[in-house]
Amino acid sequence: MGAIVSTLSEKALNLPPIPGVYLFKDARGAVLYVGKAKSLAHRVRSYFGGDNSDPRFRELMSRAADLDTIATDTEVEAVLLESSLVRQYQPDFNVVLKDDKSCPYVKISVQEEFPRLSVTRNVRNDGARYLGPFTDVKLLRRTLREIRRIFPVRTCRNFEDYRRANRPCLYFHIRRCVGPCTTRARVDPREYRELIEGLTWFLSGRDAELLDRLRTEMGEASERRDYERAARRRDQIRLLERARVPQKVLTRKARDCDVLGVARHARRAAVAVLLLRGGRVLGKETRLVERAAGLDDATVLRVFLTQHYSNPESVPRRLVLALEPAEREVTLEALAQRAGHAVELVIPQRGRERKLLDTAQRNAALALEDLAARTAGRRARYSPEVFELQRALGLESPPFRMVCFDISNFGPEGAVAAVVAAENGAPRKGLYRRMRIRRR
Repeated sequence: MGAIVSTLSEKALNLPPIPGVYLFKDARGAVLYVGKAKSLAHRVRSYFGGDNSDPRFRELMSRAADLDTIATDTEVEAVLLESSLVRQYQPDFNVVLKDDKSCPYVKISVQEEFPRLSVTRNVRNDGARYLGPFTDVKLLRRTLREIRRIFPVRTCRNFEDYRRANRPCLYFHIRRCVGPCTTRARVDPREYRELIEGLTWFLSGRDAELLDRLRTEMGEASERRDYERAARRRDQIRLLERARVPQKVLTRKARDCDVLGVARHARRAAVAVLLLRGGRVLGKETRLVERAAGLDDATVLRVFLTQHYSNPESVPRRLVLALEPAEREVTLEALAQRAGHAVELVIPQRGRERKLLDTAQRNAALALEDLAARTAGRRARYSPEVFELQRALGLESPPFRMVCFDISNFGPEGAVAAVVAAENGAPRKGLYRRMRIRRR
């Protein structure tokens, strides 16, 4: 053990004072921990100086047998590389997002003559357009089935086989596809592109603009006496008005953003993300953050932001948070570099965004509560007051049961005690007690 520590210390002494990423590995070469540093020399040497009371730190150093580093030009590049390596290796001592599978996206193969609509979890640089991410794949598929009544585009993989046979599939006969694979449908590529564009606008939350455009096109077609086209636009408008997302519009001037709420329970934390698009909440994502014991909310947010927004297309232009993440400037610059655009951070104190933030925090708390309830076989829900008390007192877990003692003395022999209790923010009178205290 002493020889291993000596070898690690020697490697640490030779590190340069430049930004980069360091990896602690065990004797088999498996990555135990990935960290980023503004100065590799200063950060890595801190692991070998003095005592640390954190048991996880002591366990890490007891298992570490090798050290590897990757130098970068800037601290921002180090942040991006750290998040990529954590997702790749899933080290035992890093804070990780549980169930870190990619979210579903809608893929539209715009590079083809007649683009195909599909759902995928893999975003590739293949010329197609990807919309998302979305939160619930079942709900997404159900929505796409309904929206194809308005925008009947193709979803088939074997399009060329149908085209060679000049025979449409069932979706053509039930009017869920206009049938670009058959000549009898006489599909105009330009009109098909208009369907694709309308579908894209709808899924992007621009349904109000889409309705205005369809009404304009209906009027123009009617003036040209192209009544067949005008009737199609009329039917699309009627279906679209019924299919619009059934959520209350917050404000027409609302900016697209992601609202992040954080909750904690013991060693776990959770972050709920509300996706606000076009003035409506279009979805919610919830991620559990494992190994969060000993980390404050600001550090949890920093880790979440760098790991969750790994796809450039998923990085929003505006983030609404309850507090600033750790290393705010570096984190925002890393997100901006990944996305290719600036990222604004807002901490609202009042108004609609503050209400949305409270909703996101409540959703994060419910996710942790459901997990704890399933583990303990309990179905009780925490009241909002319990979560508020947890945040006010800085407790690791919600105080589901609270017991208070009060002792009074009436002279040297007259000591009495009273016990009151509450569960889930409500009195539990069955646990009340009154006792006389005797000295021995």
